[in-house]
Amino acid sequence: MSQWKQIQQLEIRLLEHVDYLYDDNFPMDIRQGLASWIESQDWDTAANDESMATVLFTNLLSQLERVRSQEQNFLQRHNMKIIQQQLQVKYSACMQEQGPLEKSLQNSVAFERQKNMDNRVGIIRNSVQLMDQAVKHIEDMQDDFDFRYKTLQSRESSDRNSDMMKQEVTRLQEMLNRLDFKRKEILSKMDIVIKEIEDLMTSQLKPELQDWKRRQQIAAIGGPLLTGLDQLQSWFTLMAQSLFQIKRQLDKLGELVVKVTYESDPIPLQKPRMEERVKYLIYHLIKSSFVVEKQPCMPTHPQKPLIIKTGVQFTTKVRLLVKLPEVDYQLKVKTTFDKDLPPGRVSRQFFILTNNTKVMDIEDYSNGCLSVEFRHLQLKEKKYINGTKGNESLLSVTEELHSLSFEACFTVQGLTIDLETCSLPLVVISNVSQLPGGWASVMWYNLLTDEPRNLAFFGNPPRASWSQLSEVLSWQFSTFAGRGLNKEQLTMLGEKLLGQHASCSDYQVSWSRFCKENIPGKPFSFWMWLDSILELIKKHLLPVWTENVKVSWASVMWYNLLTDEPRNLAFFGNPPRASWSQLSEVLSWQFSTFAGRGLNKEQLTMLGEKLLGQHASCSDYQVSWSRFCKENIPGKPFSFWMWLDSILELIKKHLLPVWTENYIMGFVSKEMERTLLKDREPGTFLLRFSESHLGGITFTWVDHNENGDVKFNSVEPYTKNRLSALPFADIIRDYKVISDGVVPENPLKFLYPDIPKNEAFGRLYNNQPNKVYPYIPSTLIPISEMRSNASTTPPPCQSPEPPMTPGEFDMLSEHLCFDIDNVSLQASVFNGLYDVYMP
Repeated sequence: MSQWKQIQQLEIRLLEHVDYLYDDNFPMDIRQGLASWIESQDWDTAANDESMATVLFTNLLSQLERVRSQEQNFLQRHNMKIIQQQLQVKYSACMQEQGPLEKSLQNSVAFERQKNMDNRVGIIRNSVQLMDQAVKHIEDMQDDFDFRYKTLQSRESSDRNSDMMKQEVTRLQEMLNRLDFKRKEILSKMDIVIKEIEDLMTSQLKPELQDWKRRQQIAAIGGPLLTGLDQLQSWFTLMAQSLFQIKRQLDKLGELVVKVTYESDPIPLQKPRMEERVKYLIYHLIKSSFVVEKQPCMPTHPQKPLIIKTGVQFTTKVRLLVKLPEVDYQLKVKTTFDKDLPPGRVSRQFFILTNNTKVMDIEDYSNGCLSVEFRHLQLKEKKYINGTKGNESLLSVTEELHSLSFEACFTVQGLTIDLETCSLPLVVISNVSQLPGGWASVMWYNLLTDEPRNLAFFGNPPRASWSQLSEVLSWQFSTFAGRGLNKEQLTMLGEKLLGQHASCSDYQVSWSRFCKENIPGKPFSFWMWLDSILELIKKHLLPVWTENVKVSWASVMWYNLLTDEPRNLAFFGNPPRASWSQLSEVLSWQFSTFAGRGLNKEQLTMLGEKLLGQHASCSDYQVSWSRFCKENIPGKPFSFWMWLDSILELIKKHLLPVWTENYIMGFVSKEMERTLLKDREPGTFLLRFSESHLGGITFTWVDHNENGDVKFNSVEPYTKNRLSALPFADIIRDYKVISDGVVPENPLKFLYPDIPKNEAFGRLYNNQPNKVYPYIPSTLIPISEMRSNASTTPPPCQSPEPPMTPGEFDMLSEHLCFDIDNVSLQASVFNGLYDVYMP
């Protein structure tokens, strides 16, 4: 069950607290609509990593747009659009901390610009609808005139000189004058609307499309996730609908001329010119609406698009941004590799081995756009006569650029339009060892040019400023390793690449220096060195690399606690000490902020003992940065902060309801634990965090043996892996102990000091029935076995196959024989999650 569904099952008084958490900064509509996506993201890392936060924010906008496009309810769809726009405006201030390239991209999709575009499109649509009514009114006027005119003609010639006839002729002339005025008026309005459409297409729609294509390039090399295509499709569709509607109006005016015309009739004079303009605009609008939605990419390397390996399947997707009900949906799209490539441009030639033609279809899961996805394309290199290739190029294999073209023939309302578009330049490799060089080419091209098909780019590649390049390099670490590079790390890379010019952000880096020339004194280039580090992190060091975020947050706390200097970059060269009174208050804030409840005096005292030992009672004792964050706790393989932060993580992700109810005593030593429990009723237990495990929680209960002696039993700590399988409240409810041949029972009776277990945890139990008909429903039960020899290392617990039924439990209990006299006071306990049938 998702966290959001669990929250909705809370009592009303608790739901009121939930309601306070959501406001205009983050509306509850988003939490509801994106529940599963939100719960699958690493928000904790993003909270301390700006590059990760930026990626998640753009992903959030993309998810909102996807959900909005699928929403059938008009009002809900409108509300989600407003929310999305408000989020973009509200958090635009955060972009001040982004790189210059990213800021320029975000500014280009500013809310005000979209709002202006929406307003102009809305005005045009309204004007076209009014023109429809005006044409209908002219048709009615003309029918009335035509009827009167023919009636007058049918009269006897002897009556034509009568006064009545003269009055009728005068009336007809007035009607014709009004008709002429209305015809001129509607043509004038049409001319104005057509000019407005043309201006909007030129000044806004075309730049918006170019801006989307540019952002697609940046997204391809690790930049912010691409959004906005559905919005573009809406504008394109509304403009196409308006133009086709005007075309029908002009056709209607042509029909009216056939019935009634006269000298200086404005329709025959102006209609042909307007028709040509409308057709021209339709032609260019639809041609430009044929776009590559997903650039070619191998499924084996989804984060490195635009690199194709021969013999390996790749996918791509094209889309038509104009959605019209009368479009012929049997629209066939044909792909061609290196179409019209000048001879001698490349040393290798390829052809598409698989089927290269598919029919566009309507996407059911989107807003009904017309698209086609090629999922099984594959390239093969052409063989050459006598085994020799054509012209040998001066460029390396990874510098040769290729393209994939898409063609279709679009027919609608008597118009036939040839559609064509192409992918961004591709790099074709024949061996995975060429992948790093190919990716360098893809990055360099898409960073430095917005030309869609400059295949000669690497004949004379332009230089990149260090500010541009460093931003893109940070994106690579954010994309492939989960965390971007900080300022200090980028400074070091700058020194590695630029030497004495490292401090100059606008220093121009050449392609050769970045990718081809070896680092002085080294047998490899800068990019090959950096790419090898990325590979090392991805394959072997990812936990260590991402773990640095925890230390980063400790650094943020320490700095802001101990200095008010806004820019003391040398702070950690000799970090000052913090008094325990200061530090304990900040640590309590962390629990209050991230877990909803701060620490009480007793818990802070235990933490003080953990960190300070004999100095714990001294509130002004000065704690060093090294002792807090860098040195390991005596006898443990982790520091104090790493231990405490892992507990915070555990609470946030698995224990939040239990923690907020104040049922977890948490920070209490084993000695204090026994002191608290020894005089309590058997089965009384308390919950505390493990001192020997990172991110672990355990429970200890008190019991008495046959002699009346007190004994304490502590279960092996539950970590995030175990708690991902069962909620902690359910573990408390279902926990069993197998001992002395007795049928398994739950030894946990009272939460310290004397609260009945079900009274404390009942609200938190997961009571959702499993829909497994016609099967017998099953549940997971945590079980511990009390072993007779505490020194014996218990074997790992394996779930029995098949799962045990209640009858099998009875049989098991009959055959279990333990010598109670040999059972130690501190029972050796192992935990297993047995899959038990519970009919």
